[in-house]
Amino acid sequence: MRVCVGGTFDPLHRGHRTLLNRAMALSTELYVGLTSDEMAVRGRIGKVSSYIDRERSIREYISSRGFSGPVVVSPLNDRLGPSAREEGYDAIVVSPETRPIAEEINRERTDRGFDPLDVHVIDTVVGSDGMPVKGTRVRLGLTDEDGKERVLKVAVGSASRAKLEGVRRAFDGWAPSVELISVEWENEGVPTGSGIMKGARARALYAIKQTNADVAVGVESGLVYDHGCKSDGVGNGDGYCNGNGVVNGDSHGDCASMIMICAAVIIDRRGGETRGYGPAFTCTEDDFDENSSRSVVEVKSRGWVEREELVQWAVKMALVPRTIALKPM
Repeated sequence: MRVCVGGTFDPLHRGHRTLLNRAMALSTELYVGLTSDEMAVRGRIGKVSSYIDRERSIREYISSRGFSGPVVVSPLNDRLGPSAREEGYDAIVVSPETRPIAEEINRERTDRGFDPLDVHVIDTVVGSDGMPVKGTRVRLGLTDEDGKERVLKVAVGSASRAKLEGVRRAFDGWAPSVELISVEWENEGVPTGSGIMKGARARALYAIKQTNADVAVGVESGLVYDHGCKSDGVGNGDGYCNGNGVVNGDSHGDCASMIMICAAVIIDRRGGETRGYGPAFTCTEDDFDENSSRSVVEVKSRGWVEREELVQWAVKMALVPRTIALKPM
């Protein structure tokens, strides 16, 4: 019996091994549809191993299990693959979440006059944290390839107590367990415009290179000059900012006030990068006192808003794309 499976298989974790084990137990000939390099990177955070490396891992695992039948591994360039268009397949092995794809394949086969595939669904493989074992969770450093919960090492490009606390708050609840690593960074003054995000990225890149952390966080605060807002923060703006702190320009020009904004960049060891902006507020250059131990937001809000809160929300916004990436798993 010719049995097919499909996926990206990166990294080859316990869920994938369970899928392959069931397929080998059922088949005399095994077909593996392996997503092409182009298809594999769509919608994924972090670097995905090359097709060649992923195929090698699959073949090595199948060989280690003593499977003696023919094994065909070929590129998968669409959701359904050749099993939807070619008659010579008998069964498919899927996980509960990919079962709808198997049903879609069978509808296509029926439309073509082929016999439907026998659909075999494995149980959901869960890790030590009770969550499904998924490649995305492994790539993000939340678990190892067996689904065992990991301590996520997070390097922060700063020695600032406020920034470290803000990062800790952002990751609290997002990752099961976090270890923060502080990396000293020489402050080069208050950046403006696009220099804010550039500064945050530079901090993250430096931190990931200096440590063995899984991910690195860079946080930078700076000024966006605003033509539209008056000094009391009232105004419609002219394309440089809006009330949500979304910035799309950095021209100085003739302005009455500025926007203070906090930006965060998260970079992981596999090359994934996500960005976020925290809440913004209006201020002027006169609000800055380099000799003061208090941040501008603490001074402006009379202690009502802490700097840690701005950092926390900037980092949370940078975590949003990673959270979305976890959903399909």
